[in-house]
Amino acid sequence: MPLSIRFDLSNEDLEHFRTLMRQARENSRERTQAEVVQAAHGLLDQVQASRAPQFVVDRLGRLSTLIAMLEDEEWQLPETERARVHTALAYFCEPCDLIPDHVTALGFLDDAIMVELVVEELRHELEAYDDFCRFRTEELARRATDTQSTEATGPVTRAAWLDAKRAELHGRMRERGRGLRGLFSLFSS
Repeated sequence: MPLSIRFDLSNEDLEHFRTLMRQARENSRERTQAEVVQAAHGLLDQVQASRAPQFVVDRLGRLSTLIAMLEDEEWQLPETERARVHTALAYFCEPCDLIPDHVTALGFLDDAIMVELVVEELRHELEAYDDFCRFRTEELARRATDTQSTEATGPVTRAAWLDAKRAELHGRMRERGRGLRGLFSLFSS
């Protein structure tokens, strides 16, 4: 029988995690992106090899998306966001945890909490990346089935995704405008 447990973090608890993240940011200045990514992969491997509870495994699995955001050449994450993701992952390079990772069942609990905080902080970046990945998959499938297409067969880039989003937004704006014109329009003949 599954059991659901919920807990709240106080402002003091959150400040403690902020302090840990500031320390990670300071320490990450000495680490390259490759070192940070390698350490995050190492933590994921440790979790998979352990007997960590499923809720911990699920949360730490979200690190894979953060890693992908940094490594995905087509995504071309802007430098400001790249630095935020780098800092978030740098926390998982730190050897000192609130709960040592070797403690059975609870060793990765503090890491899971930090992942939840990071995911909330980077929610918009993660949603955009997920949207881009869906767009890329759909675009590649469309290209594969469209034998008449004269489009390039190269990679699907962030710029192409942004162009598609822009076109979608403009289309919605035109549709909304058409709905209002029935009432009154300065531009109708």
